[in-house]
Amino acid sequence: MAGNPANVRLWETGDVFIFDPEVPYVEATHLPADIDAPLPAQWIPAGLMLGDPGVGMPRDIEKTDLNAWQAKRFRTKYKNGKQDAAFTLLEENEVTDDLIDEESVPTAKRRRIAVVFVEENGYVKRMFSTGLFDLWVTANDHKEDPDGWPVEVSTYPDSNNKIWTVQKGIPA
Repeated sequence: MAGNPANVRLWETGDVFIFDPEVPYVEATHLPADIDAPLPAQWIPAGLMLGDPGVGMPRDIEKTDLNAWQAKRFRTKYKNGKQDAAFTLLEENEVTDDLIDEESVPTAKRRRIAVVFVEENGYVKRMFSTGLFDLWVTANDHKEDPDGWPVEVSTYPDSNNKIWTVQKGIPA
């Protein structure tokens, strides 16, 4: 059988962190050098979130088929690829208070985010936004059985067409 079952990731935990919007971001200071370096204190944990679906990262691209009379489709053109993110926060804390801002007209908040996934065996994957993303809380419901605050994230690439800085491995 081809393949390696050890390469199948079974995430035990996942966390979202929001960079403190009151602090100027300095990559050399606030982006950990590697997987062994801890997150600086300016990365604020967003708190408990729904484990299913966890952090969704849907991908989308515009696709146009090019057709010829006799050959039918002979090529496909792809453009405007994107990857967004979505998660549902459960805690009422400083992050949700900031994102919802109940006293103001609802608006998307521009923030840097980090997502951290950990496997049972200690393997860690951290993804840091390369720039500011728009975070939009789609509902602020108050009900007997809480189902959290759904957050939609619109991502934007940097000048190198990168959305995330990814670090992964088993920390020393």
